[in-house]
Formats: sequence, C-alpha cells, structure tokens
Amino acid sequence: MNDRSLILEQEAVAVPFSSSVLVSECSWDKLFSELQVLLEQLDFVYFTYSSVPRDLGTPDSLFSLSKRRYGVDTQGSLPEDIVARYYKEMAGKDPLWDVLPRSEKPFITQINQSSSTPVVDAFWEQRGVKSRLYVPVGDVDKTSWFNYFGLYHKLPHDQFVEVYRRISGSLLPLLERCHKLLQLDGSKETNPYIRHAVFSETCRTILSMTANGMSVKMIADHLRLTEEGVTYHITRAKKVLQARNKTQLIALLYQSGIL
Repeated sequence: MNDRSLILEQEAVAVPFSSSVLVSECSWDKLFSELQVLLEQLDFVYFTYSSVPRDLGTPDSLFSLSKRRYGVDTQGSLPEDIVARYYKEMAGKDPLWDVLPRSEKPFITQINQSSSTPVVDAFWEQRGVKSRLYVPVGDVDKTSWFNYFGLYHKLPHDQFVEVYRRISGSLLPLLERCHKLLQLDGSKETNPYIRHAVFSETCRTILSMTANGMSVKMIADHLRLTEEGVTYHITRAKKVLQARNKTQLIALLYQSGIL
C-alpha cells in the first residue's frame, strides 16, 4: 500500500466554503445532510462515516470485511448498492484494509498511480471517484477500534492533493466536530462490538454489574442465573478483549465503549 497512499499532515489554511452549520441540536440525518452540502461544494462525490476494529482482517478477528456489505458499519451518502458491491467484490482486493485499521492520520489512496489493484481503481472510477481520502477521528490511538470519514473526490490524485493541502486546515476540524456531535447520543451506533452483537444484552448486563463491584454470586442471584453461567460470560469477555484479569477487562470494556 505504500506506493498507493499518501499520509498527509494538516495545514492551517482556511477552507473556501461555508461551514456555519453542524450545531449540537442536529439529528444524525440533519448532520449528514448538511455535511454532504459542505462537501459537495468541494467536489466530493460521496462521503461515509464508519468504524474499523484495529484487528480487522487478522486471522483471529471477530470482524470481517464481508460482514460490512450489509451496511451496518457504513453511513453517509454512499448508496447502499455501492456499499454492498464494494464489500462483496472489491474490499478483499483493496490494499486500503492493510493500512486503515492501523492508521492514526489522514491518508489518500492513489488511483492509477503504480496501482497493484486496477480492478478496485476501475470500480471507483466508474462511479466518478478518482481520489479517496480517509480521515480517522476521535481518540484514534487509545482504543481497539475507531471512527473515520471516507471522502470520495472527482479530481485525479495529484490535483486532489493540492486541493487537500489548501482545505485541510478547516476540513479536518470540521470532521472532528461532526464526529463529536454524532457521538453525543449515538456512540453505540458505530461501535462494532455492539453493532455486531459480539456481547449479548445479558452479557453486557453481567459485565456492567461486575464493573460496579458485584460478585459472581450476587449477579447470579439478581439475574436468576447460575454462577457458572455468569462466570462463562465474564471469561468469554476476557478472551474476546484479551484481558489478563478482571481489572484489565473492566478498563477495556470502558475503553471500547461497551460499557
């Protein structure tokens, strides 16, 4: 992927478009609608807001690219049929997924620039996209998964890089603000552990009680479960999050937004 992507630093340059929207009272639909208007002023064709687990694609990951084609991980202006086809036919061939789960800074994929996957390039070009920008947002370096914006532009790579350098000083803070507003009442909407039901409601209740200091026996009595059943859920959670002990498990549960 190194020959197909360019990691870019933010430049403090004013963006030449109006951004007097994205207020805290906006609903998800309103935020997405207004963000789309702003991005269209800059000739972005589509945008997505999604999440990516850091272990996506690894052999022991709970998540897979193929699951993403059902759309539960992707919101924004990219049509559902494109999302489904991309993840069904193209994602496995796209070097993007070797880079994005580990990324902490914005980067641009290159179209037809020493490309090793021309079929992926052709897929996007057929939809009017010649450059793709991916922007991690939030506490990217502190969690086992993070949110990101995917921005799809009509300009070729070299031209888009110049545009990006002019607008990044305002575009990146705008995306961070949008992310924070979306997380105010929708943090669970993009949490992959919750969206993919990695932990059942019963399991999360047990984990919450555990975090509040209740013993296995107290939890079992309260929920009318066996102590073995309660222990099973706690042990499975430790295995899923690779926690060494209960203290680390509780920390990881909060860190991952499960509690």
